[in-house]
Amino acid sequence: MATDQPRQSTILGILAYDMKVLKEDEVLHRIVETEGVGLVDLRDYEVPEDSRKNLDTGACWATWSVPFDHEEEFTFIATAYYLSPAVRSHWEKLLGGQILWFGTTLECIADYLEKHAATLAAAALAAAPAVAAAPAGIGATPPPAK
Repeated sequence: MATDQPRQSTILGILAYDMKVLKEDEVLHRIVETEGVGLVDLRDYEVPEDSRKNLDTGACWATWSVPFDHEEEFTFIATAYYLSPAVRSHWEKLLGGQILWFGTTLECIADYLEKHAATLAAAALAAAPAVAAAPAGIGATPPPAK
């Protein structure tokens, strides 16, 4: 499957939405019942600034997981791929410490990551005109004295 859109690059998405051989809500129900994992909707959660500022969006897209909060020695991670040992292992090695896992939907992860990217782009755009709009000579380093 070749695509430039990470939102569509997932085996769970293909199985649930293209092939319709499983239902994502049933997968979430199963992990709640069998694994004791909670659920979270990041669209309704105010993610702290410190959790947003160092977010590795590439790792988040690759694992369909988002670290969204930190409390004492615990990191909270929302994931659509809790059942994947590789996903859990990646984040456990990367973050160290104890992790509280929360299940969520592919859509929720994608919406959060796309909103995060838009926020970063808007901040970069807002900063760029300030640099470009500075009159020549103002803020520039003077030439070395002869």
